Parts: sequence; C-alpha cells; structure tokens
Amino acid sequence: MSTQLTPRGKKGCIGCSVAFVLLVVLLVRAANAPEGADNAARHVGSRGVIRSDGQGYVYVATTKEAHDALIKAAVANDLVGIRQLMAGGSAGMVPDGTQVLVIDQGMYVRQVRFESGNLTGQTAWVAYEDIQAR
Repeated sequence: MSTQLTPRGKKGCIGCSVAFVLLVVLLVRAANAPEGADNAARHVGSRGVIRSDGQGYVYVATTKEAHDALIKAAVANDLVGIRQLMAGGSAGMVPDGTQVLVIDQGMYVRQVRFESGNLTGQTAWVAYEDIQAR
C-alpha cells in the first residue's frame, strides 16, 4: 500500500504564506518587547497607559477578531482595509497617555477598559506591547 502526497493548490500555499508572515511579525514584536515593569502592566488586573513608538496614537479594535484583521491590514500596508475597519466601528485610534485597566488577555493582545479620555468606560483590544506602566 502506497501513500501519494499531492501538492496543495495555490490557494493553500498563499494561506500558509500569510499565516507564516503574520507569525513572524508577532514573534519579532514579542522579541523586541521591553522587559521589567512594563510587563507587569500587561497582566489582567493591572493598570497601565497606552504608549506608541513615537506615533502619538495606537490602533485598537473592538474584538480579538477585529484586532487580527487590523494587524493583517497593517502588515499588508492595506490603508484602505484599515480605513474600512475604522469606518465600520471595528477599529479606532487612542492617543498616547490614555490610562487603561487590563481586563482580559490573549496571545500578544490585551483587552483593556479605558480609564481616561473620551472612551472612558469602553473596552477595546490592543497589542500588549502598546501598554506600559504608569
């Protein structure tokens, strides 16, 4: 009895490539994450502040799925896709300095409740490296 391996179609290869690129991006971001006090601000129940890498704002999303879509659009440099997520209310921007309470966590993302700014009381998902100690 022999087993024959059949190659995947182009669709399967493209899907694998996209997943691989996303994984590499997440691993690079995790490797560059600062150590120490900032990590303590990223645990459930911790308070922190939103900080970007000099942009002045951070992208956030209403659900984990929307955050995944936001990351994929950003990796692909798909500005139209980002605008569509924002226009549909699934994503938005939060200014540096916004105070948050971490209320849930996923892999490389945290759900936060805003404690300052015009979104006070609302929740969103944000990349964990964008949360730092107050």
